[in-house]
Amino acid sequence: MLETAADPILRARAALRNELAGLEKLVRDHAKSDPICRLMMTMPGVGAIVALTAKSAIDDPERFRSSKDVGPWAGLTQRRKQSGERDVIGQITRTGDAGLRTALYQAATVMLILARG
Repeated sequence: MLETAADPILRARAALRNELAGLEKLVRDHAKSDPICRLMMTMPGVGAIVALTAKSAIDDPERFRSSKDVGPWAGLTQRRKQSGERDVIGQITRTGDAGLRTALYQAATVMLILARG
């Protein structure tokens, strides 16, 4: 009885896994064909998804005067509250593209783990 009930679910799971493998190959091939993404993927922790996310979010790097301007644009700078002599530095501002921040955070986590090992 259990085998009869589980068999359709397992077949659907196998079909979904095959579809996902095809989509992952398509994303990898697209990233490998782009010279900017290929360059980004040479860094540890940066794969096809992170490279494509960064490239699509930033899209025209010429609009930034320097690479230091990308962090604040993506919301990766600390929030500051100043009043008189009081200067409170808080969490990141979280303005900008949430997907880009997530991808960069995951890549940075991988780099930290690799640095320990």
